[in-house]
Amino acid sequence: IPFSDEFYAAMGTEITRSINALKNQVYKVVVLDCDNTLWNGICGEDGPLGVRIENEYLELQKFILKKYNEGMVLLLCAKNNESDVWEVFEKNPGMLLKKEHFVGWKINWGPKSQNIRELADELELGLESIIFVDDSPVSCSEVMTNCPEVLTLQLPEKSEEIPMFLRHVWAFDHLKVTREDKKRGIMYIEDKERKRVQKSTASVEDFLKSLELKVNIRPIKPEEISRAAQLTQRTNQFNLSTIRRTEEELDLLFQDPNIKCWVSEVKDRFGDYGLTGLVITGEKGEHLFIDTFLLSCRVLGRRVEDSVLAVLRAYAEKSGFSTLRARFYPTAGNRPFKEFIDRAGWERVEETGRFTEYLLAVKEINKSIKYIDLKYSF
Repeated sequence: IPFSDEFYAAMGTEITRSINALKNQVYKVVVLDCDNTLWNGICGEDGPLGVRIENEYLELQKFILKKYNEGMVLLLCAKNNESDVWEVFEKNPGMLLKKEHFVGWKINWGPKSQNIRELADELELGLESIIFVDDSPVSCSEVMTNCPEVLTLQLPEKSEEIPMFLRHVWAFDHLKVTREDKKRGIMYIEDKERKRVQKSTASVEDFLKSLELKVNIRPIKPEEISRAAQLTQRTNQFNLSTIRRTEEELDLLFQDPNIKCWVSEVKDRFGDYGLTGLVITGEKGEHLFIDTFLLSCRVLGRRVEDSVLAVLRAYAEKSGFSTLRARFYPTAGNRPFKEFIDRAGWERVEETGRFTEYLLAVKEINKSIKYIDLKYSF
């Protein structure tokens, strides 16, 4: 059956978008204006039932809700009286988006760039992970000038063009959506509560004790390879080698009987952090060689990294290894891992222009970690 040029063009675009979503920056956050963005009208003038949520505005909310379900974090940034905005959410029956869908908000009369920066700081988000959507050319210009890292999208002046416009923004594309992606919004809300408790505790020790942390370190399952590959692509701070791997590459390692692939799951009394770490080990002579050791920034400062070492000690003793060996590849972002190496007492044995090789005696590793309920399996 012959296909039209339009068919081949559409197919080519879809393939290109898939490749782009796989290789390029993944945006995690959508910051939304309210008046003439989430609804048609001005809530402070038209009232909560006077603004209209129909046609293209209804389609916009459906689109944003879909992105929320794919794991994007939603924030509000609007120049309004805050009570007027929440009245629309509470009273207008056309609203698909609810207050609980939003992790944070800044609803005031200040510059939107300043509000976006404050939201990013509060949630420990990088500005480069944010998409800002607004109908106002003035607000968009102000954010583009003062927050150039943010991807700013001005909605079309003709509102009927909004749905088509959104469908053609490649930055919204997510090739694979993991379980952790889908829970991202809930995780940020849980983390806000953790930070509130942290501020109210007298010391780091008291805070860690209050968390009631549970860590489970075990071999990876086939269905978790997608999430593990995602971790290698996105984890920068606590990352030994910063080796980026595809699902296919990880699957080959998973099938190699001489290589062990471990994942870490972390929970506390506030919720489930999900699958947050990956360790890949293999034999190198008399040493247990650590090829990959990374943890999501969500669990840094919780002593999860010490728990991983404790499990590696147990495995090394069971398997007859007396030392761990690892190569640290320094980058602009992985200084936290170097600080961990120094704190854990690794011995530097070789240094090249690309990496530094370290040894750690298994007997020097703590068997258990204070305030952590640690479980593991080989």
